[in-house]
Amino acid sequence: MMMRIWSPRFKRRAAKDTPLLYLGNVLLADEGNMETLADLLEFASSPSEAIFAKGMEYHPQFRPDYCHQVANTLRDPLRHELAHLEQSGMIRRPLEVEVRATCDTCMTSIFSGSWMCSCCGREICGDCYASLAAYDYLEPKVGRVVLKRFGSKSLASKEEITRNRHLYCEFNYAHFRSGFIPVSRFDPPLLKNIIAAMDVLLETGSGSQDHEAPRADVASNHSFATLDYLPTSPTHSESRTPAFVPVFNNFIKAKNLPSSGSTGPPEGFDPHISLYPGGSTIVTDDPSGILSLPLLVFPHEALTEDMFRTVWASGEPLVVTGLLPRFTITWNPDYFIKTYGNQDCSIVECQSEVETESTVKTFFEQFGKYDARDGRLKLKDWPPTEDFKASFPELFADFSQAVPIPNYTRRDGALNIASHFPGNAVAPDLGPKMYNAFESYEGAGGKGSTRLHMDMADAVNVMNYAAPRKDGSPGYAAWNIFRASDARLVRDFLKEHFPDASEGLDPIHSQVHFLDTALRARLYAEKGVRSWRIEQKPGEAVFIPAGCAHQVCNMADCIKVAVDFVSPENVRRCEILTREFREQNQTQAWKEDVLQLRTMMWYAWLSCERLEQLRAGKAKEPSTCSNPLEQRV
Repeated sequence: MMMRIWSPRFKRRAAKDTPLLYLGNVLLADEGNMETLADLLEFASSPSEAIFAKGMEYHPQFRPDYCHQVANTLRDPLRHELAHLEQSGMIRRPLEVEVRATCDTCMTSIFSGSWMCSCCGREICGDCYASLAAYDYLEPKVGRVVLKRFGSKSLASKEEITRNRHLYCEFNYAHFRSGFIPVSRFDPPLLKNIIAAMDVLLETGSGSQDHEAPRADVASNHSFATLDYLPTSPTHSESRTPAFVPVFNNFIKAKNLPSSGSTGPPEGFDPHISLYPGGSTIVTDDPSGILSLPLLVFPHEALTEDMFRTVWASGEPLVVTGLLPRFTITWNPDYFIKTYGNQDCSIVECQSEVETESTVKTFFEQFGKYDARDGRLKLKDWPPTEDFKASFPELFADFSQAVPIPNYTRRDGALNIASHFPGNAVAPDLGPKMYNAFESYEGAGGKGSTRLHMDMADAVNVMNYAAPRKDGSPGYAAWNIFRASDARLVRDFLKEHFPDASEGLDPIHSQVHFLDTALRARLYAEKGVRSWRIEQKPGEAVFIPAGCAHQVCNMADCIKVAVDFVSPENVRRCEILTREFREQNQTQAWKEDVLQLRTMMWYAWLSCERLEQLRAGKAKEPSTCSNPLEQRV
């Protein structure tokens, strides 16, 4: 029998004579023979899968060493899938096209190794299936276990809630591992061939597991100063070099100053030290009294892709300036009032998080009028659900041609792993999105404009407009970005000082905290953690690596636009974030895994294979679109 695709639930045909079992629109078996259900299903291709070959895009700039990184990330999951295919009663289904497949328990995207409940049709990931083993002792030999209903006051503990989420079947009955059928989206021969190709690449091919990007040439014979991690606490046992020491050493050598061995900034230190032609390193004063980590800043015209790659491989943020002339549209309040003023929108008060309904015109008419309004309002994630390109095509085109390092940051960027999704598949919505907000407050008790959080991938945020401040000085937005390696210490600090604030959720991912000036000072005093302090002005782009917790406080009314992207350098960080987000869904439905990282890597690998075929002369060059912005739908 040929298997195509199923709906999430079984459905039975209303017939008087023979009870037939359906999965979606596919007739599976006579209900009386359910024990042979899996044996009736054969491995077969779906017509929908054929579309992938037609929709697949090829990027000739996809570097061989990035193919290595893709293989290094994806090979182990594919090996596990090959073992999963040996399960008895295996069901084959195609990769989804029209929908995003997610685990019905933890909401993580499903790429491989899933299981389907033979009773209710719920599909769960391999991790959730493994978790069911802890509850096998509850499975009765006869009958069913009735669960306490969700919302019951007797479900007091996190453990009980987690157990119910894993065991939940129809009508609050429990299902166990014995009732699940293994599911795969892969053909064994195809999988074996791809794993073999990855083996060859990783064992004899280009690159290495610890591949380092090439270092850029720098002026005055200064070597690139790797911004290493600061000690993670005042009593940290590791003897690692603090971040700013190499920068200061360059300064000392250039000025022929004596080296004292101090890890603090020397007297007379000039914070603008050139590491690259046209670039500078800036150390900003934080109003908390804590010196910022050194930050690399580049004028747009001076930053090359090779320079960016070297900096980005260190996993630290940077700022690009001088972008306003690249935009053809003036992204200011008057433009949005004139063009979108009649649109309804949801406005959030930054301090209380209370949401109200308004219009675009009403919101933007208050920009710069600090005395004539109440509250610190923001219009965030605009548009909230629709695709930015579909809602604002002219703004999308303007942003796409202006955003720096387009091979990484654009939706169709060759080095943006997300760009390899087929044109006919449901790709993750990585933006762009607009972030428009009034002036906010970062003093004691302030909640800023955007609370402490981590993005699911890398991100770049461009400021297009800032109103003058109330005193007439130029407007800006203040960022605090923390090193990925300090995330545990930041979490510990928040748990110690606000034990009940996030209700059992991760204190960073829950997005309920803002580290005001007093809290940042205490964070450094207690944990030795400091941040990159950035004062973002109009025409400046802030690059935030995946895994770096960050927060923003607008010091004036600001208009910004941001987009997420997935760089090969930070795939491992994205994997960690996916696992952390999954943990948040154990007790409640928190957030769906829209990134689909492993599925994304799969399509990137197919691009790698296409590249190798072209190099070997075994494939034809793909046709190219006249307008690269139209390559993806």
